[in-house]
Amino acid sequence: MKTVLVIDDMQTILKKTRSVLEAAGFTVETALDWADALPFMSRSDIVLVDYNMPGFNGEFVASTIKKTNPQCTVLFYSTEEEKRLKELTEAAKADGFIRDKGDYDSLIEQLIDY
Repeated sequence: MKTVLVIDDMQTILKKTRSVLEAAGFTVETALDWADALPFMSRSDIVLVDYNMPGFNGEFVASTIKKTNPQCTVLFYSTEEEKRLKELTEAAKADGFIRDKGDYDSLIEQLIDY
């Protein structure tokens, strides 16, 4: 199964997302900030990042990861409106987005597709 790096500034989101994804068979790494994420970037198949993080945003993450690990899938994970998320994803040249942080069944289904 794929390795997913989840970057979010909320510990509760990281814990729940890790638990759900590991139960579904994914290998999961988590990071509260950019510095915590750096060691995992090169070995992640998918990076699931909250677009709005203190000190950086999803566009920065997408461009940086694509330079160092171009085969990695970068997905924004946010509660932003869908239209806005689509715009942000296109501008950042990320691979996609997942809108609802609370719908874990949908999250698993979408990650399996990547």
